[in-house]
Amino acid sequence: MTHDASPEALLDDAAGHLQAAADFAEARGGSDVFSEWHGLAGQISLTASGVSHFPAVPAQPPASISEGLTAAIDTLECIAPLSGPPDLVLWIWHVRELLRLALEMGQ
Repeated sequence: MTHDASPEALLDDAAGHLQAAADFAEARGGSDVFSEWHGLAGQISLTASGVSHFPAVPAQPPASISEGLTAAIDTLECIAPLSGPPDLVLWIWHVRELLRLALEMGQ
């Protein structure tokens, strides 16, 4: 990730990390449609869609849910507050909460 990227490109990157984390969570839920992992996957995917409608495929895919969420936080924090969307701080807080949940769930 380049820190000189445009805010839009960084949002796309963050959404890509989030979607990769959602894919991990969904896989962890397996065939149990009532698994809490599927619920977490849905929340992460919904957040990815809110951050950007054009998620980029991560250059280095995360190895876990928490790694994907952490990469998304790091990417969002690279956006200068005044050049990003007005709700940038809210998205960072929300992804941190998703990370907290994933860690509490044993991810």
